Amino acid sequence: MKPSFRCSELDRVLTCHASKRLAALFPNASGAAAHEGNWCHWKAARTLVDEQDAHVGDGGLPDTPEVGDFKPNGFSEFVVDFFLSDVLYETPGMGIIVEDELESDFGDFILTGHSDVLAFNAEGTEAIGWDLKAGSIPVDAADQNNQMLGYIVLVFLNYPGVQKITWKVCQPKNNPDDGFDRITEVTIEGDDLRTMVDYLAEQLRAVIKNPNFINSEDNYGHQCKYCPAALKCPAFKQDVADMKTTLTEEAIAAIDPNLSVEELMFYKDAETKFRTPFSKVGDALKEKLAAEPGEESTLPDGRTVFLKPRKGNRKWIEGEKGHALTAFDGQGFDADTRAKVIDLNFGALERAIAKQRDVPMKTKKEDKDDARKILDREFGQFFEQPEGQTIAIR
Repeated sequence: MKPSFRCSELDRVLTCHASKRLAALFPNASGAAAHEGNWCHWKAARTLVDEQDAHVGDGGLPDTPEVGDFKPNGFSEFVVDFFLSDVLYETPGMGIIVEDELESDFGDFILTGHSDVLAFNAEGTEAIGWDLKAGSIPVDAADQNNQMLGYIVLVFLNYPGVQKITWKVCQPKNNPDDGFDRITEVTIEGDDLRTMVDYLAEQLRAVIKNPNFINSEDNYGHQCKYCPAALKCPAFKQDVADMKTTLTEEAIAAIDPNLSVEELMFYKDAETKFRTPFSKVGDALKEKLAAEPGEESTLPDGRTVFLKPRKGNRKWIEGEKGHALTAFDGQGFDADTRAKVIDLNFGALERAIAKQRDVPMKTKKEDKDDARKILDREFGQFFEQPEGQTIAIR
């Protein structure tokens, strides 16, 4: 079967060829973040079709998005509004296509991609494309992102006559104060377009030629955080194992208590590599334990890991916040205290109660009152606190 590459995997696959084979062993993620992304892309496309007469591409646009239990919130709305504002600013007089599936057969492999928004000038000689990122982990800027290069190559090969292509990455949740722009772009035109086609083809043929090349070191494992196979990857597991060592007198004597820039960067690079894969471990472990008899498992080293009940986060019942504020006003709090808890933050309410009633925030003594008990007793009818589970070890 002829190999096929998607633009969305290019940065990872070009860095670590073996991730192509390893990632294929794992199912696609479908958690809350993916559902929010689905909703944001669908809402943006739906708006452009309904209000700007955009054309729906071969990717199609369903009547409703696949979002599971996800409900759009203020952040989700902001992502869509920010994205649409840039698209509308850049496209007066241009034809717009949403959800376009692009494909090109290079003979020995196929390259495919899905453009979120693609716009052409009236002559069909210039194109602008957008890739919307609804997540909060900053991606590479457009001019350093092979995914965007893949889109540009596909547009050039699928739309004859295009002489200039700009591709923009829009990630509204980025914080520019942290050094991550919300919008970045790259433009390729003229003869450079054909040059980029040849360059990308050469890079992907290198992947086909050496499919087992595994690499968690290039760019300090920057792409490991995007790889669904990270926690099963032999190189990644070896990196973790290398952290274990036995202290010697020589090693202790060589320790300088002052951290150098080089040492700090070592840990910063490790954070980049390990943070995202490790953040998934807790949920995966809960899922495994839930399927075990008694929701527990005994490890070879004698430890038993198990699930135990834990109260989840409190949240106001829909439509009850106003009633809760009325009840709070009846407690005789001063205006300054009321101003601090006007948004009915649970922590602020507990602090206000503790101060007014002269009780501790929390006590383990069952016969003693505390702010949490009073909040539950006097405001409990207005909020809910579902039971959850947490991981414990004995």
